[in-house]
Amino acid sequence: MKRKLLLILWLSATIFPFNWLRQESSVLRKHFDALFSPEWIHIIGHLMIFCTLAILFLRIYRRPLTMRSVIGVLGLVLIVGGLQELLQLPVKGRAFGWPEIFDLGVDLLGGILGVFFFLAYKLRPYSTYPRQRQAKNVTS
Repeated sequence: MKRKLLLILWLSATIFPFNWLRQESSVLRKHFDALFSPEWIHIIGHLMIFCTLAILFLRIYRRPLTMRSVIGVLGLVLIVGGLQELLQLPVKGRAFGWPEIFDLGVDLLGGILGVFFFLAYKLRPYSTYPRQRQAKNVTS
C-alpha cells in the first residue's frame, strides 16, 4: 500500500502545473527562475522525474521484465509526460509544439534509464543483499 501511495504522490507532483504556481506568486517565480532557468537543469529534472516514475511502475506492479512490460511502462511514461505537457499548455499560452515534443523525448529517455537502472538492480550479484551478509555472519 505504501508503494502505491508513493506512486500516487509522485504522479500528482509530476503532472501538477508548477508553471501556474510560478505565474501566481512573485516569490515562487524568483526561486523557480533561479533554479530552473538553465535548459540543462530542465532536462536533468525531466530525466530524474521520469526515471523514478518508470522504476516506481516496475516495482509496484512486479511484472516479469519482458519486452511487453518494458513497452507498457514506457507507454505509461509517455502518457504521464503527455498529460503533464497538456496541463501546462494553458498556462504557457501556446499550442503544442517542438518544446513539448522535446520534453516528451527527454521523458521517454528518462523512462528508458529507469528500466535500465531497475534491470541493473534486479541483476546485481546475489551476495550483495544486506540481509544475506548478516545471515552469513550470524550462522558463522
